[in-house]
Amino acid sequence: MKTFKMLDISTGHISKKDKDLLENPKCLNFTCAQYEEGFIIGLALFEYNFNQAKKDYSQFSPEFFKIIAKALAEKCTHINFDRDGEEYKEEFTKFDW
Repeated sequence: MKTFKMLDISTGHISKKDKDLLENPKCLNFTCAQYEEGFIIGLALFEYNFNQAKKDYSQFSPEFFKIIAKALAEKCTHINFDRDGEEYKEEFTKFDW
């Protein structure tokens, strides 16, 4: 049975610009599924070459990449950015948009 490890985190930890970019998946070269409460993104592209992805997607905030780096360090394959997701105020910036 194949399973996946996913980080669950509040959309409040991404900037409004990050949210707007994720809402336009045609501009992305990584897996991003939008649903009413947030986004699920696949980390395969970032895992393959994190530094290049940071350059290719430099329009995203440093906080966005900090979350991705943490998820990769925890061996996650996906991130679930959900409006009711977990808040990690001590580790990540909380945005009010």
